[in-house]
Amino acid sequence: MNKVEQLSASITGYTEKNAKSPSRSSKACNSSKNKVKKKRLNYNHREISARIVRASKSKSAALVLASARTKLSTLRRCEGTGMYNERELSNAILHARRMVQVASKKVKNLKEEEMEKKNMEREEGTDSVKRKVEVHREIARKEQQIRQEIQQKELMQVQKEKREWQELKLKEKTNRNKERGKITEANMDYLKGRIAIMREQGYSADSSEILSLKASLDELSREQMAIEAGQVDGVTVSIDGASAAAATTIEGSLGAAVDATPVDIGSVVDISL
Repeated sequence: MNKVEQLSASITGYTEKNAKSPSRSSKACNSSKNKVKKKRLNYNHREISARIVRASKSKSAALVLASARTKLSTLRRCEGTGMYNERELSNAILHARRMVQVASKKVKNLKEEEMEKKNMEREEGTDSVKRKVEVHREIARKEQQIRQEIQQKELMQVQKEKREWQELKLKEKTNRNKERGKITEANMDYLKGRIAIMREQGYSADSSEILSLKASLDELSREQMAIEAGQVDGVTVSIDGASAAAATTIEGSLGAAVDATPVDIGSVVDISL
């Protein structure tokens, strides 16, 4: 082999070696990308849930539902950007989706309740006119007998109306307890997820951030037990001598909430009321 061929072979081998091994500048660039600090996710889980609880009319509940959907859309646009912690983002999206479901259910419940109120008020006005005409006609024919019949009918009508109003009031209280229970459950799951994420990020169990979240969990746990005992928005209504108690039961305790295996972020949760 002459000198020209030897020189050509050495140049070819050097080129192939450099092509197989990445340059130092490329490695440094990749390393700097991996060390980019994630942005803090600006999400307040109490904002929408508190507005859902305060909404007392279907129109105000519809406004809260629109805000909840906007918040969920904003969080979804953050997915895949790489700017936020993916587990924390998924946890927030799960909570926001459940708030949309609860708000939508409350809008539906309030519309039904308002429609029933209008129908009953309309029927009461019509029945009142009919009763007066009937009283005058029957008194003219047989005064004493008609008086007894009228008294019996009026008593039955009053009892019927009272029972209907009591049933509606019971329905309202039951719906509020269910909605409040679902919100409390969702908030606890969200805080459990936050604690799990922070523990994975290296926060100690006695750090101020973890202790603050645990304190919030403790408060939610007490509220949960109060709902279970029928002490939060609970009502007992007597209908025809029978007592109907409105209360919502939510399973769980603070100890199990913190020490148990964290909630799987992104898992499907039954939010039906």
